Amino acid sequence: MQNYDYDILLINPPLLYIKDKLAQFGSLHLTSGVPYKTFNPGILSIGTYLDWKGYKVKICDITKCEETEGLLKETLNFGKPMVVGISCSYGQSYLPTLQIAQFIKNWYPDVFIVTGGQHSGLIGGIALKDCNAIDVVSRYEGEITLLQLLEYRKGLRSISEINGIVFRRSELEREKVSINDNIIPFKFNNLDYDCSIKTVVYDEYLENPKTPNVVDLNEMPFLKYDLYPNYLSYPPYVEESRGCSWGCEYCVSCFINSRRLRKKESKRFISELKHCVSIYGKDNQYPILASNFGVDDNNTINICEGIKNNFGSLKWVSEFRTDLKWENYIDAMYESGCKAFAVGIESANNSILRLMNKTVNPVHYLEKAEKLITYLKKYSDSIMHINLMFYIGESPETVKNNIAFIMKWINDIHSIHYSPVIAYPGTRLWNNMESYNEKYGTTIIKNDLWDSMHFYPVNPSKYFSYEDAGHFSRMMEKLILKEEQFYIMHETRFSKDKDGKIPDEYRNKFIGDILYSG
Repeated sequence: MQNYDYDILLINPPLLYIKDKLAQFGSLHLTSGVPYKTFNPGILSIGTYLDWKGYKVKICDITKCEETEGLLKETLNFGKPMVVGISCSYGQSYLPTLQIAQFIKNWYPDVFIVTGGQHSGLIGGIALKDCNAIDVVSRYEGEITLLQLLEYRKGLRSISEINGIVFRRSELEREKVSINDNIIPFKFNNLDYDCSIKTVVYDEYLENPKTPNVVDLNEMPFLKYDLYPNYLSYPPYVEESRGCSWGCEYCVSCFINSRRLRKKESKRFISELKHCVSIYGKDNQYPILASNFGVDDNNTINICEGIKNNFGSLKWVSEFRTDLKWENYIDAMYESGCKAFAVGIESANNSILRLMNKTVNPVHYLEKAEKLITYLKKYSDSIMHINLMFYIGESPETVKNNIAFIMKWINDIHSIHYSPVIAYPGTRLWNNMESYNEKYGTTIIKNDLWDSMHFYPVNPSKYFSYEDAGHFSRMMEKLILKEEQFYIMHETRFSKDKDGKIPDEYRNKFIGDILYSG
């Protein structure tokens, strides 16, 4: 058994600024020259859980690509970890993840490297193919999987017993363990330009496809924020729930977290929030992590009442669906300090909403959306932000529906995030692309850049290209944008200075990049 200085190093990689003009719209857009604080609650949760289980944990957070080598050298000089886990939740962090893995393997050749998260988890064995330095890909939630991989490295279990991972055949050969019924060769659906799918079997990579056990959120220890470097400069995230029961076809989270919603009971949540406020202070803004806040309306009411009873009012924000029973708790949300309401409407067209699998009752869904906007008008200091998508199958008629919706509420919505559609592997959208090509003329933009990251901008229909969708989306964002409110919705994304404030140059660059072309 090798000697190691500590058990696990968890790394949050930087987002890659993609210079291609197609990346300057929607969810791919990053403002050049502005350092993003992509705080990673996932690796902090994993680190907290493993620390709770008695393992020695270190976290490395890399904000800028150009800082990668320096921070890695500094971290690796600290000592040799037994396992390294690299989070890859975004397509833009995939190439930096490969670079980081290779750098570490060159430094410590026998260190065991794992990657996981919403992007690398979706592509599974493709990450192993792209980077020999990576040993395992974790496809689902990471707490229990990484605990079991640490046990594997200590000789306490076989890798074949660990659910939800993809690994190299050589791992089984090294253990002298035969393939059993739980282990299958890894398969991947490759997508061609015309959206035809070819399933490729990779015999050198093996998968245990069973979904691993997940942690009980109500039994988890409170996040150990001081594990995270410079933790006080980040937004104080508190998790309310995981999982999603709806299964929108473009979404990656329902694959990673399964279709089962798990929530923290209100008493447990308030206890954790009090712990967080004791560290970050009452004047901070608290983003509440929730796959869909407010699904259980009684629990939500108790959370809001708990915030009021303990803090009077606390600045917080979370996203929720328009078709929930928000009428039962929207006043309690506002009175407890939630002044910014972020809602993913996605489309104002009935057929597109059905195609997305957003709802089975689009008429009711849109009625609820309009009632919510109308209701929030009574709160003059509240902010209404909506998300929209330029989706598969868009036609002049469907786009006119979205324009009509926006213009109807243009004075009451403070900001929108409008995104051209992106195809991510493993989603229902990805697997349906061949039929969309036949029905709507949908294609993907396929070249070396997008092939290297394994996700693709989509030309949504015969009527509109991805660039059409991008320019239209940016135009709609500009029509709606009210600067102060827009910035409040996005302020958690940027680095703070030594005084804990976001420099004006970051704010001005970000808003200017949205408002002013060229």
